[in-house]
Amino acid sequence: MTRISTPTLEHIREAIHRQDLIALLDSYFYYTLLSLENAAKTVASDGRLCVFVGNPKIEGVEVVIWQVIAEYFQERGYEIENVYEDKIKNRQLFRNRKNNNPEGMKSEFLLVMKKY
Repeated sequence: MTRISTPTLEHIREAIHRQDLIALLDSYFYYTLLSLENAAKTVASDGRLCVFVGNPKIEGVEVVIWQVIAEYFQERGYEIENVYEDKIKNRQLFRNRKNNNPEGMKSEFLLVMKKY
């Protein structure tokens, strides 16, 4: 597995202390970006690649997934066209969470990138 590197992802890695969580983060981005690259193969020039994601926390560190994806694809012929924030108003799906982020995510984001 090739380790993904973007400025934002490197900053996140530096803030996380547990090696098992860093390995989980690396695995997530490797497989997610591999899948997105496969989907992006069908995007024509001037076409759009759109990704809808949230920003979870690891050890209290926010993982800004949309930004990592944007940085990764900017090096592969895409430009950020827009990022839309969708604030989560009703968080009743998981009540009484007993983890390190009991309040859950406050927003999700739609990243729109244009292939040039």
